[in-house]
Amino acid sequence: MTQFISVTHIGSNQLPPMEDDSGSDIAYFIMQNESEQTLHLAYSVKRDFLSVPLTYNIVKFSCASCLEIHQMPIEEYLDGFEEDVSIPQPGFYQFQAHDDGSEDQDEDETDIVVIVDREKVMELTFEKIERLSDIYHSADARTALMSALSTL
Repeated sequence: MTQFISVTHIGSNQLPPMEDDSGSDIAYFIMQNESEQTLHLAYSVKRDFLSVPLTYNIVKFSCASCLEIHQMPIEEYLDGFEEDVSIPQPGFYQFQAHDDGSEDQDEDETDIVVIVDREKVMELTFEKIERLSDIYHSADARTALMSALSTL
């Protein structure tokens, strides 16, 4: 049985919770060079109060071999599973499969994260993740991502 586990940490990186209101906002940019492929992701962070400024977290996923990216509507993604599964709300998830009982994984292997917003799912297979920065007072995730990328 496949089960989606909500994650707040991937490796040593703490990921602030994603905004789960209808105003959640995500933007990403993919880069490739000879040594690695990277995906930079900006997402709106959940606010406790509306008076808190809009904050976007910038995260870098990378892989030396091949960064796998699959994006599709939630319904289409969930239809790909043999059993009934559901994803409760927007956020970061990893899935845990209980097949043969062996769950040992080397630290050097790739990892999978499922990023969910209200309408679509992005499944990423990566080797490294790095939380880069928080961007405040941006109009949207695209603007926050462009601001973060301009400082690299």
